[in-house]
Amino acid sequence: IQAVCDAGLIRPLIDCLAMADDFKVAREAAFAVSNLAYGGTAEQIGYVVELGAITALCNAINPALGTGETRVIQVALDGLDGFLTSQPANRGQNAYADLVEQCGGLEIIEMLQQHAHPNIYERAQALTSTHFGRDERVDLRKKGKTR
Repeated sequence: IQAVCDAGLIRPLIDCLAMADDFKVAREAAFAVSNLAYGGTAEQIGYVVELGAITALCNAINPALGTGETRVIQVALDGLDGFLTSQPANRGQNAYADLVEQCGGLEIIEMLQQHAHPNIYERAQALTSTHFGRDERVDLRKKGKTR
């Protein structure tokens, strides 16, 4: 990870995630950014966040901005979880959770709790309950409604 940071490849990687029209490029970029969240040191993670990783991941899960591909959304949600987990709460506040909220990511995550794909709505529910203190489970299937 440090070699990638030193080579200046983080910004282009985040740009690929943020601007990819091709779902394969977006998927691979999402995997790489997510791996940084889980495998990086606190310093490396902070650097990646400063370059816009959280906003790019939030854009990737946004149906209006991302590719809309299920696998990209799943990986981006996992990446957000990695970043949020890596940041310890300071006096009850997680700075990375604040970033997710500021870029509109929390609203998107809450919307994804109604997604048709079970892995997506389960990940979205887990993110809101774990990192945002919300357990607003909306499962339309259990209510007998269809999409």
